[in-house]
Amino acid sequence: MHGPASAPSLLVHIRCPSRRAPKAAGTSPLRRMKVFVSYAHDDAKPFAMVLRLMEQSVERLGGEIWTDQQLLAGDNFDTEIKEKIAAADIAVLALSASFFLPGYIMETEVPAIKARGAAAKHFKLVPVLLNKCMWEEFSKDIGDGLHIIPLDANRRPKPLNTWSPRNHGHHAIQQEIHKTFQAQKAILSAGATP
Repeated sequence: MHGPASAPSLLVHIRCPSRRAPKAAGTSPLRRMKVFVSYAHDDAKPFAMVLRLMEQSVERLGGEIWTDQQLLAGDNFDTEIKEKIAAADIAVLALSASFFLPGYIMETEVPAIKARGAAAKHFKLVPVLLNKCMWEEFSKDIGDGLHIIPLDANRRPKPLNTWSPRNHGHHAIQQEIHKTFQAQKAILSAGATP
């Protein structure tokens, strides 16, 4: 939600239960993969299923998802959001017309996410196209040349709200996100620094 009385963009911070690998003698525990999710509050309902599917993948891989739904009364949302972005291994951006409106997402989150990407060798940015919007116009803001999902049969981005039935779009997103999460988990498990 944007405007004078708006809250920060809806960042879904959902903690998934830890499924850590057993610790071998003399080694440090595996670091959990951290996923930061950024989407506009206006998109909370259409993005809900995508988020649930991401949770399944991240939970299976022993990671955690963070959104602003985990903020507590009295938390400094700006500080918390920036800290979660700085610690993230993956950022998922739910692209929509609302996402690109002037406000907290474009003025604070996106620059912080881009800075994280520049500073972290193994950071991944995953844009998910929720609805028709001018994402091409903003590609320089979120990162040129990014693999945007979901894709149609011709491997072109196809907004989730144009899939019929919608669950086919959800399935396409889940497949791509799960592959990305698995690859990132493998990098982290190999001891790579983010």
